Amino acid sequence: MANVIGPDVSFYQDDPETPQGIDFVKMKLSAGYVIIRAGQNLWVDTDFKANWREAKRAGIPRGSYWFYDSRVEPKRQAELWVQQFGGDFGELPLFADFEETYNGAYKGWKTGTPLLKE
Repeated sequence: MANVIGPDVSFYQDDPETPQGIDFVKMKLSAGYVIIRAGQNLWVDTDFKANWREAKRAGIPRGSYWFYDSRVEPKRQAELWVQQFGGDFGELPLFADFEETYNGAYKGWKTGTPLLKE
């Protein structure tokens, strides 16, 4: 099995002092895929739509991730995430980034509810 390397990207990789965005054509020379941040909380990543479109144009398989934020109800975050795709969900799975740093009302796993039925 071959190793396939791909970065995750967001507005953090875009230098606001320059007019160009990420060069996905150049990226394709060394990356087998890209995972593009769609947003966090109820904020859409300002570069998501451009990154999504340009990665597709360059022919790089795309996945997306949402940075889960425990301060906001999960269903609202998921609905906003789905709205960003316009029906084009990419070529790879969707991913969620669970890093608990906010200690919000929706932190952690529910207790008392088994994840798998025996």
